[in-house]
Amino acid sequence: MSKLTHAQYFDPNTDLGRRRLASIPEKFERIRSKMWDADLQWLVEEHQRQEERLAQKQGLIPYPPAPEPLQFPSAQEPHEHE
Repeated sequence: MSKLTHAQYFDPNTDLGRRRLASIPEKFERIRSKMWDADLQWLVEEHQRQEERLAQKQGLIPYPPAPEPLQFPSAQEPHEHE
């Protein structure tokens, strides 16, 4: 069994090169489809976020409560200024 070289893989005159070239449109379509699905999902989620922000601005729904501020142990210890 011989080693596969880049030249053999990318050469359109070999069986492997022809199979590789034939598979490119299918791979491209699969990738494009996944990108469109992800983009559509993001657009739908972003639209929902914008509608929620608008409803909050109009006073139709309350804003979520603010989180508690972070408490760092070093901030609670008394500091000695020398």
